[in-house]
Amino acid sequence: MVFCGRPSKGCSHCRTRRIKCDQVKPACSQCLRAEKVCPGYRDQIELLFRDENATVLRKAWGPKPRHEGQKNKKTSTKSKAAELVHSPVPEHVNFNFLSLAWDPSISPQNLSTPADDEGIKFFFTHYVSVVSTNSAGQVILTSSPLWDAVSSNTSFYNAVSSVGFAGLSNVTKDQGHMIVARKKYAVALDEIKALLKSAPKQHLDGAFKSVLTLAVFEVVNGTPGASNSWGVHVEGAAALLRMMNPKANSMLGMRVQTQIYFSLLVKAISSAELISESMEHWAERFYSHLPSTDAPAASLIGMASKFVRLYANAKHYRIDIAGIIRQVLSLEQKLSDWEENLPQDWSFSIYRFRKEPNDAEECFHEYRDLWTARIWSNYRWARIQVNELFLIYSNGVGNFGCFHNEGGVLRRRSLATISRLSEDICISLASQLQQHQVEDAKVRKIPPLSGVFLNLYPMFVAGAAIGTPESSFEWSLKMLTEVGNNMGIHQALTMIGEVRRYREQWQSMMRCEGETGEKWCGEKRTIGQDGGSVSFHGSSTIIGVQIAE
Repeated sequence: MVFCGRPSKGCSHCRTRRIKCDQVKPACSQCLRAEKVCPGYRDQIELLFRDENATVLRKAWGPKPRHEGQKNKKTSTKSKAAELVHSPVPEHVNFNFLSLAWDPSISPQNLSTPADDEGIKFFFTHYVSVVSTNSAGQVILTSSPLWDAVSSNTSFYNAVSSVGFAGLSNVTKDQGHMIVARKKYAVALDEIKALLKSAPKQHLDGAFKSVLTLAVFEVVNGTPGASNSWGVHVEGAAALLRMMNPKANSMLGMRVQTQIYFSLLVKAISSAELISESMEHWAERFYSHLPSTDAPAASLIGMASKFVRLYANAKHYRIDIAGIIRQVLSLEQKLSDWEENLPQDWSFSIYRFRKEPNDAEECFHEYRDLWTARIWSNYRWARIQVNELFLIYSNGVGNFGCFHNEGGVLRRRSLATISRLSEDICISLASQLQQHQVEDAKVRKIPPLSGVFLNLYPMFVAGAAIGTPESSFEWSLKMLTEVGNNMGIHQALTMIGEVRRYREQWQSMMRCEGETGEKWCGEKRTIGQDGGSVSFHGSSTIIGVQIAE
């Protein structure tokens, strides 16, 4: 069962005739005009999701060996099904474990209680930001604010467990864990579908959390096409938000919705597509209700949305290059003004220290709260990509045509901005890479559940963007490797190759023009304002977008 976008809600007669249905009740105008009985309109919830559990389960086995696929061509449908059940399994897989995972009479939530579930344990150890530990350093599951929601909601439990088992499989290389992960994923989808059919719209917050958690599954799973599946789930979560009444939306928190919308922007950029009008209207509605203390996030969403539209139009349509450059420079100025005119409580402090006298200087940022830190990260990647777009198009018109002698100055300014912001991303994310004790989290308003998919994108941009310093590039690769290998988030490992490829591309572009990185970027910069060498300070736990407050 997957989210299916925005299919037509018209009656079957209008859909068959491929004409617009006005959906007037009790019968549409087209049917009345044709003197037909209008069959009615399709259910909105049924349209949002469809059952594809069989496909999900089939993927758990992965592609068949070549010789086996050739053999199957000569067999009947019945024999093919038998071969699927008895196909060879790698030696390291526990056969008893697999038999439990594939026995249709056993529901995944009956395999273990939440406290004994290995997937739950892995999830709370690696992907939960607020938790206490015992004397042995092990996570106390019941200490997390997320525990009650997981233990009392079966769809959320199965979604969380599926993410944990997927991460555990990636770390241990045990395919049995991934099979259980996909089984629980499929069951969670079934339970979400049942909930959507039966629950009043004001009680859909459980389904909303579960759908977002399944988006995290796609990031952890990281198979080819997972990035598209991640985006589909995020769109599904946004669709659920639009279905809820305003009271339910406020209960979920306006800050959560800003994170969802930035995730939609990331999806749009990755595929060079436009944000739909319905999504933009939804965004305008919710950010108009943001409290004054959070208002800068609303204006940033507006500017980031303009960039997405400009990027998609430049990618797919023939647009005057000089016009693109003018729009990009205008947007860059607005983003600069946004940073300059922020309220005092949006500013952040920079702390510098050395663990040992002879060690390199380290630094970290401190923000008023974690949500504000994440909005800053969104600002940084958005402004970096605005300046990248300027560099790409200005590079294609020699001396920038109408800009004449200003071109070199503007390009150096863009490169300096990218360099500064990429370093700030690294320092800021490093400051967030930790778990918080319960009491400290209450004071600092730390969300209980991390959302690694949002932090990965700024990490990617910091390493791959045109003109990023070597220190940012190396830090990005280091953290993506750590996240992929130690936390089991396979998408991070996939990003490593992309970061390297993009960096090689823009460095090659510089060489072709006969320009060095120093000439493009100005003087070679280090993180420290005093000119000293600085390393980024971080830990093994990423804290990303919040799913619930």
